[in-house]
Amino acid sequence: MAANSPPGRTPYGIDSGADSPYRGVWKMSRRQQEEWLRRSKTWDGLDPSIWKAKKIIGMGANGLAGLWEYQGADPNMPKRMVIKQGRDDDGMGWESRFLKALAITESNHFVKLYKANHHVGGSGTSRKFDPIPCHRNGNWYDPCLEVNHLYLEFCENSDLQAYNEKWRDARKVDMYPPEEFIWRIFGCLAKAILVLEKGSEDLDIPNPNWFYPNGIAHLYIKEPNILVGEPDAMEHSRFNICKLADFGLALPVPEARYVRGIHWKLASQWRATEGYLPPEQRYPEHPNRLISHQTNVWAVDATMHHLLSGRHVEHLKFDYRLTHPITSVETTLIV
Repeated sequence: MAANSPPGRTPYGIDSGADSPYRGVWKMSRRQQEEWLRRSKTWDGLDPSIWKAKKIIGMGANGLAGLWEYQGADPNMPKRMVIKQGRDDDGMGWESRFLKALAITESNHFVKLYKANHHVGGSGTSRKFDPIPCHRNGNWYDPCLEVNHLYLEFCENSDLQAYNEKWRDARKVDMYPPEEFIWRIFGCLAKAILVLEKGSEDLDIPNPNWFYPNGIAHLYIKEPNILVGEPDAMEHSRFNICKLADFGLALPVPEARYVRGIHWKLASQWRATEGYLPPEQRYPEHPNRLISHQTNVWAVDATMHHLLSGRHVEHLKFDYRLTHPITSVETTLIV
């Protein structure tokens, strides 16, 4: 079917006019998105009698994510979940492994993984995001064209960027967010990156099962990748909990003898977003060029700076030669 599709159309006649890069970013038309949700009824492992596709909630350069609602009778099942689909086998594979490892830390400051990364055949709504795994030249099954699926927790309050905009709208645009709001967010993020380094939120009780002794460099911490959950009866009774998500660029930090090596630098130096890029990634000539879990600290600081000021860190306004490497995020949280 893929080989005989007319130009501009994906299999089954779905117009692919929007399935092309627009200003460097791939998009799917609304019709393609709706068709992707409808065809989820045929996916292996997803029972359409109890899981109903609701809407698309996100789309990026490597895939898209949709919302499903549970309509069964099991009270222990989550009421909603996100299914993330993409073609980035390496990135989604690492994201799945990291979320599985973080689950054993019992920290609530990370999005939950309901089903690990697995391969499925696409349904043909998009050549880039949802191809049928059928080779064009022979109509034979091509596993290289399979897509990846992750089943994840859904956070009702969207991400920190949208959540902060609600606060600003309620308090007028020219006003800063309330101080306690900022400190509570910082407390959540500080605990999250402490877990990424140590495998535990409590330094007095180390995690003997932590799989990454040198820590995890998230490399993608920013407001859109920080999800906002619900309040609880404990430390988040006044403000909603914040959860770190999207580990698609994250990497396990290697042993110290490899961190300063050229292979690690080439693999890690580009993994960040402009405005959240620490000096050791930006400047090859940095005298303390140690790209490690310390980059998590810079990214959290850059996020807080953006929340408070509405501006990103301006690298030209400081001299990186005066900075010193951060060795740890060990600290006492007074929140």
